[in-house]
Amino acid sequence: MTPNNPVLQTMAATPIAPGVHAHSIIAASGNGPVEDSNDGVVEYSSSHLAAVDSEYIVRSTHSTQSNP
Repeated sequence: MTPNNPVLQTMAATPIAPGVHAHSIIAASGNGPVEDSNDGVVEYSSSHLAAVDSEYIVRSTHSTQSNP
């Protein structure tokens, strides 16, 4: 999806519902600071959601599902 995709824009603007426990799994390549990282496609700053209960960083590239 491109950043201007209407579905992606709507999802990004939709808040997490009260009472829902949300968690993030974010891929980050390399061993540098997470805040400056990306997965080769998406920047950490674009993936990070402040409202989640937890955030797990996987040191991997964008297709992290192939890196169990």
